[in-house]
Amino acid sequence: MYAAEIIRKYLEIILNWPFLGAVLIFWFIIIFKSEVRALLGRLIRIGGTEFEGTGQAEIKGMVTKTELSTKKPEKEPSWEFRFYEKAVANSTARSLAWLHKTGSSTKPYFYENMTYPPDTSNMSAEKEAQFSTMLNYKFIEPEGELFKVTKKGHDFLKYFKFI
Repeated sequence: MYAAEIIRKYLEIILNWPFLGAVLIFWFIIIFKSEVRALLGRLIRIGGTEFEGTGQAEIKGMVTKTELSTKKPEKEPSWEFRFYEKAVANSTARSLAWLHKTGSSTKPYFYENMTYPPDTSNMSAEKEAQFSTMLNYKFIEPEGELFKVTKKGHDFLKYFKFI
């Protein structure tokens, strides 16, 4: 009974909202480390209740309004692609690459022809999860009975060097 009480107390501590919030903030900082470092590098002073940052001219790589119309965007991934890099499984990205290579596919054709490693425990559930992930993230879109890779899906594959 004593061990169960100790375990219950530890679970109360670990599963409370401040601890989970701190874990979430820590995870966010780890994921977006370079962006957080760049933001903190621009801060010069913390006053009372507001932050004061460096002026725009001092920020490295700042584009002026006149340069904005002529400068092409860099190939840095958006926050969305950084999220997808963490959220989308490698097997889902490979499935998207297969669909891109085939051009278009019906859902049954996708289910029949996508191959997975033999150690996959539930192939039908895996295929359904990958197909819904590609639809939910708008990597594919229906055109009648067929599903095609969208521009967003193409950009995702290109950025992560699947194509």
